[in-house]
Amino acid sequence: MAVQEIQKVQNREGPINAVRVKQAAASAMAAAAVKAKLLADQEEREVQRLVSVVIEHQVCMECANFSQIEP
Repeated sequence: MAVQEIQKVQNREGPINAVRVKQAAASAMAAAAVKAKLLADQEEREVQRLVSVVIEHQVCMECANFSQIEP
């Protein structure tokens, strides 16, 4: 009985072959690439935000120093 069930499953889904494995691998790689791109974009935005914060802080510090020099 078990052999007949296995044959039914194989007939319905077909055997696992190299083409199906390659397609599955390509799909997985594409999904990983999309996720990596989204993460890279998010990291780039965070770095830009942090650079803006540092520049703003430096400008404020220079303004404070300049106001101390001016009588």
